Amino acid sequence: MLTLIQAIPCPGVTPWDFALDPTGRWLVVAMNTSNSISEFAVDRFTGKLTVTAETLSLPQPSNVAFMRAAD
Repeated sequence: MLTLIQAIPCPGVTPWDFALDPTGRWLVVAMNTSNSISEFAVDRFTGKLTVTAETLSLPQPSNVAFMRAAD
């Protein structure tokens, strides 16, 4: 069962898509209207998010996906 533990504002406009990285340590959010992708740190014990200073400017991002690195 899911339980709300936190509500946190996004540092952009129109959060469009999000994904947890495979380690579960980072949440990446695509903000379509503000043309940016922002990163949040995930506390592994509480599940709470913290906004990081990492932001990527990208025209109208619509989804987030993680790919396995090439060997």
